[in-house]
Parts: sequence; C-alpha cells; structure tokens
Amino acid sequence: MKTTAKTLATAAILAFATPAIAGGVTVAENGDSKMKIGMKSYINATSSKTTINGVKSAQDTGFAVDRFYLWTSYDIDETWSAKIVLDVNNEQPNNTGLKRNMNVFVKNAFIQGKFAPEATVWLGLGGTPWIPYEESLWGHRFITNTYVDGYAFDDSADFGAGLNGKIADGMLEYNVAAVNGGGYSKPNKSQAIDVNGRLTVHPVEGMDISGGYRQGDRGTNTFGPAGNKSKLAQGLISYGIDQGRLTAGYIKNSVKTGANETVNKGFDVYGWAKMTNAMGLFARYDSAKQTVTGNAVQQKMTRYIGGVDYIYNKNLRFSLAYDQKKTKNNTYTPGQTRKDTKYGPYSEMAF
Repeated sequence: MKTTAKTLATAAILAFATPAIAGGVTVAENGDSKMKIGMKSYINATSSKTTINGVKSAQDTGFAVDRFYLWTSYDIDETWSAKIVLDVNNEQPNNTGLKRNMNVFVKNAFIQGKFAPEATVWLGLGGTPWIPYEESLWGHRFITNTYVDGYAFDDSADFGAGLNGKIADGMLEYNVAAVNGGGYSKPNKSQAIDVNGRLTVHPVEGMDISGGYRQGDRGTNTFGPAGNKSKLAQGLISYGIDQGRLTAGYIKNSVKTGANETVNKGFDVYGWAKMTNAMGLFARYDSAKQTVTGNAVQQKMTRYIGGVDYIYNKNLRFSLAYDQKKTKNNTYTPGQTRKDTKYGPYSEMAF
C-alpha cells in the first residue's frame, strides 16, 4: 500500500505538470472557407485492483493515454464542411512479437451540410445520436465513459448518414441516424442497416427530457450465419445551470442470438458542481441487472464514482477520482463476487 501511494504521488506530480494550450487554431482562411485543427487528450496515472471472492486476481499501477484525439475540419462555406478525427488509445490488439501496442483509429470522417437550425445532414463516419450527447451531460468522459458506452450497448460513432436539428425555437431537439451498426472500429457492411435515434425536449431552460432507441444487428448480419438482434431503449431527465448539473437515466438493452436472449436493465444517477471557479465535485452511481435465457442466476452490478475537479481554465482540468464496481453472481456463477477498484489523478486537455 505504501509503495502504491508513493507511486501515485509521483505520478500525480508528473501528470499535473502538463502545460496548457489555450484557444483554437485556424490554420487557413479564404473568404467563407476556413480550416481548423484541434486536439483532446485523456491522460491518467492510476492504480487498480480486482478481487474475486476477496482474493486478489489482478493489480496494476501506472500511466495511461486513454484517448488522444487529433482533428481537422474544413468549411467550404456556411453550409458545407468536412471533418476527420484520429483517435489514439490503449485498447491493445493482439500484436504478439510487434513493438507497437496502441491503436490509431479514424474516429470520424464525414461531410456535413447545415441547411438551417432545423436540419443538419451528415454522411460518412459520424457521431451517433445518444453517446456524444450524454457525454456532454456527464462531463467527465476523461475519467470513464457513460453507462451505455461502457457496456458496449451502442457506439459513439458509426458509418452511415444522419439528420439532426432543433425546432420550436430550440425547445425540441431530434437526432436520427441510419448506420452499419458495427461502430467506428468495424467498417464492414452487413445485410441490414441499424436505426438509431434520440428526441430531447427542453421544457425550461437547463432541463433535458430525452428518449433514445436503437434497433438492428450491430453489424453481425453478414451473408451466411444469422446475426444478433439488438434493441436498446433509454431515457433520462437532466437539469443544469452554469454551476452544476444532475441527471438520472434508465436503460434496457436486449441481444437475441437464435433462441437465447441476454437482457440488461439498469439506471444511473450522476452530477457535478462547481464549488468555486477553480474547484468542483462530481459523483455517479450505476446499477444493472443482467439475465440470460435458460439461466435462473441473475448477475447484478453496482458502481460508485466520485472525486474532485481542479479547473485550470476552459482548456485544461485535472481530477482525483475513485471508482469502485461490484458484481454479484459474476459470470452467472452463484455466490461469486467480483470487485474492481481504480483511483488516481486524471487530466483532460482540449483546444
């Protein structure tokens, strides 16, 4: 424990020494045309531990570049634009014998037409209707992703086409997309298109009441073997002001493969608040229950996340966070309990 504490203390000093980069960058401009570049980084230095029925099964301490996004966009005029986003992350593939252990993905690559506040169209590899939206409410993606993203019930970006806009003076917001279903890391086509959508109502300033639904095979319905039938329904209510936000959501996801069906039902509650211009607090609670056809054992998960924010400026912030997840009847084994704990300093920089 003392060794871990010393290691994390050293890591925190190094992580917090990261220099700030302020402002956006316009690298070229000619009349209505404009080219910009930007970045976003999620870098942390954490310690994690996993126990099964109280017996330690894994432990590590160190640095990680969870995400490092580089992007460039080009506006032809006020209507048409294009954007590409590169994503560097630690999701290591099986590179046995190779000296490279990180992936570089194309996260977004699309053209977009903004015809009016009520209608924006994109085509290519773009953001899906729900996950990027909820990440903006959660506000701490650099610490962990959202409930739906974490369980891989949906993808944050996919190949396809989308339409979104705001109507009734911004009181009603819609976002729909037709996508391949495999996500941005799987460009393969299938025999069917997935449908993904979100509808948000703003009855008063600062309040969101949202519902989302997606249906399809997640890119598994290829020629030959039958694919999985996936349905995801979710809803949330959120209220926020400049100094904080509180959100509660409900999720139901089902995946049917032949005669077998896996159903996950859960909810989450999360919020954040600024105590001063430079300091803030955040917390989150997740609860999930998962069942499988023909198995009477129900897997149950609870998760607690909490921490403190230090806001250097609008481009840079640091956080100290504690994250604990407990799974009962782990892997549908009666009585087996798994506990995952992670804590340490996190950073987010963007321009």
